[in-house]
Amino acid sequence: MLNLNAAKKNAKIAGINKSIDFSRTDTEWLDIKVTKEKVDEIVTHLPGPSKAVNEKDAEEIYDQFFYQAEFILKKTGVIITISRETEHVKKAAAKYSFISEKEIDVFSGKAPLKILILKNKKTFK
Repeated sequence: MLNLNAAKKNAKIAGINKSIDFSRTDTEWLDIKVTKEKVDEIVTHLPGPSKAVNEKDAEEIYDQFFYQAEFILKKTGVIITISRETEHVKKAAAKYSFISEKEIDVFSGKAPLKILILKNKKTFK
């Protein structure tokens, strides 16, 4: 919840808080959470394999996330993720017709992270 609250504060400072809906939702409930209409973008921090999340569990999370994203994202929509590594994310995304448009290296303090921008390959140009 700390990250969610920080994101809300940052959006308010930037003056865009009224155009963004923030939520912390388990991936298997995304399609139920987003019931009004399909969304333009999904921005998320996906957990990577670590001491807390083993590789198999991380892959299941990615698989469930992209499965749900197919239902809630507009055909021309974009998924933006941030994580420590991107290979597992790209592999899961490809199963659901999402491909990487761009990868950006960033840091959180001294920890290297990667931002991955994904689009539906059917609408990718």
